[in-house]
Order: sequence, then structure tokens, then C-alpha cells
Amino acid sequence: MSNMMLVKGDHDFLRRRFVRTVLTSEVKSGRKMIPISGNSPELDQELDSALSMSSLFDQRLVLHITESEKVKDFSFTKWASEDVLILFESKKQPKKLKLDKKFTKTFSSPPFFKLEEAATDFFIEELKSRGCGIERKLALFVVRAVGTDFGVLSFEALKASCLTEGDVSVKVLKSSLAPLSEVAPLQIVKSLEN
Repeated sequence: MSNMMLVKGDHDFLRRRFVRTVLTSEVKSGRKMIPISGNSPELDQELDSALSMSSLFDQRLVLHITESEKVKDFSFTKWASEDVLILFESKKQPKKLKLDKKFTKTFSSPPFFKLEEAATDFFIEELKSRGCGIERKLALFVVRAVGTDFGVLSFEALKASCLTEGDVSVKVLKSSLAPLSEVAPLQIVKSLEN
């Protein structure tokens, strides 16, 4: 990671999961994580306190600045160093923050007409990351049963992967799907068996 990184985009689930992964890695490496809201009226004082902590106690930090599009003055970025990493998180690009594209990660929601396809691809990848496979047709039925929310789909993939060691089958889905839609998932799964 560079001394500064911006994670932005309107896809909250993917953006937050990426930030959580980065922060977890940095904390495991010995850094202290300090969350700061870019919307805080005491932003300057919070930054001064965090930066003085680093220099006084010789402590390695990662500053996680949420709502960074609301930060008005980025002069504090001059303190970014090997010991002080700054991770900006926001839905939009902060107007006055200029970072090289290689230090910016964007997570955008797909257009509504591609949402079902994106959710199906996501569900397949979630299962794959857990060592499981699934037929695309079956994954699409899961998306239609529980919806396109990536958080829900991630949880459904976790449940299904706990019940099998290989490919996810209709039988596995029968016992794992949550009834979140108007049409119960078991009705959809039963129709697949025929």
C-alpha cells in the first residue's frame, strides 16, 4: 500500500469489504487504526491528536478517514509516511484530493439493467472463493429468490459452502436458502428438480 489510498464508489458492500480487508491487514502488521469522519467538526483536532500520538509514542498508524469527500483541507496529507498511512473512504471523489489512479480503488454499482447479471456473477465468485462451484442457471435462481443485495448473497454463499465441499446442488440450496422473497426459495428449488 502507498502512504495514501482512496477507496470510493457507490457500491457500499464491496467498498466497505475492501476497506475492512485493508484495515485488518494493516492492524495485523502492527499499526494502530484510528477512524476519523471527514464530516467531523473537530476534524483538525482529531488529526492533530492522531499525528502527535504517532510522533510522541513512535507508533505506526493507519488513519481511516470516512466521508472524505467532505474534507475541505487536505494539507494534513503531507504527514503521510511509512509510519502514517492514510486511507480515504468516500462515495464520491473528494474534489481537492489528487492521487495517482494506481492508489485509487473504485466500486461502482452496475446499471439497473445489469444488476441481476452482476449479482449472479458475484454469487458464483463468492462460492468459488470458498472452494465451491455452482451452475450458472442455479446461481441465477438463487439471485431471483433472495434478491440482488451483495451482502445477502455473500451470506447465502457462506451458508451453502458450509453444507457442501464441492458443487452446490439443489439439495444444498433447499436446506440453506432464506425465504426473503414473495416466492419462497423452496418453490423455486422444487421447480428446478422437475
